Amino acid sequence: MDQRIVNAINCSLLLIFLSCQASEKERLPGDVPQKTYDEAQAVVSLSGEALLPNALPESEAAKRDSLLKVAKQAFEKDPYDEDNIIWYGRRLAYLSRFYAAINVYSRGLDVFPDSYRLLRHRGHRFISVRRFDLAVGDLKKAAKLVEDQPLKTEPDGLPNRLNKPLSNTHFNIWYHLGLAYYLQEDYNNARVSYETCLKYADNDDLLCATADWLYMTYRYLGEAQKASRLLKIIDSGMRLVENEAYFKRLMMYKGLLSPDSLLSPVPGEEDPDLTMATQGYAVGNWYLMNGDHDKALEIFQQVVEGKSWSSFGYIAAEAALAGSRH
Repeated sequence: MDQRIVNAINCSLLLIFLSCQASEKERLPGDVPQKTYDEAQAVVSLSGEALLPNALPESEAAKRDSLLKVAKQAFEKDPYDEDNIIWYGRRLAYLSRFYAAINVYSRGLDVFPDSYRLLRHRGHRFISVRRFDLAVGDLKKAAKLVEDQPLKTEPDGLPNRLNKPLSNTHFNIWYHLGLAYYLQEDYNNARVSYETCLKYADNDDLLCATADWLYMTYRYLGEAQKASRLLKIIDSGMRLVENEAYFKRLMMYKGLLSPDSLLSPVPGEEDPDLTMATQGYAVGNWYLMNGDHDKALEIFQQVVEGKSWSSFGYIAAEAALAGSRH
């Protein structure tokens, strides 16, 4: 059969599947049973609790809905375009429709099986739905595929205050791979991933984010000297755009900020739940590393009582609590 005809058939099948209405059923990845679209939006926490999308401020919800419509229209116009597939999935994920996003990426990978970008985004969202094993599979493959590719800045879907993208695809693959290992307490592989990630951390924001998780990984491995040396690259003169919370975590580990200061609310804060999740997890870790197990679990519990359930700090607190029950 002519390859153009094969491509056209694949393209049509992809469009039909992903354009299905909310009431139709879809097969979800891994061992997740078949559910309706609305039911599939509920992520199940590591403790078995259903996590539903949080209500956004009206203006933000309208903006994200509008951007999703644009992405969907672009995809429907040309569903064989890799960028269209990626952005359709990303816009779904920004509305906490993670399973729908995973399905978009999965069908995209049927067409582009060696797309490290699709694997990077699907791996990220497997973390969001607590499928760390599947995340590792995707991100390991992505890391191999991206190895000889040039470094490229990754555009932001939710721009920072300067509207300036800060990360690159190599960084994002290794960063999320390190996290997927870390959340499974596979600290040896997490260390290798984060040490590799440091090579692509080409600004202070990326450096702080990577150093933070790597510091905790070293501590869990009992490598206190490496952890101490790592903190020496963090200083008060760093110029940060979006990772201030990670910077504060590191300054706490250096002994320059108190744990209580990271838990104190900041007047006018845009997302206190996200801050509590990000900084609270680190504070819990600080107590754990200093031998106060009960206080650590108390703070992890405070984190998971918040609303920011898709943030990495929240997921890590969940994992810590789940591990403490074994």
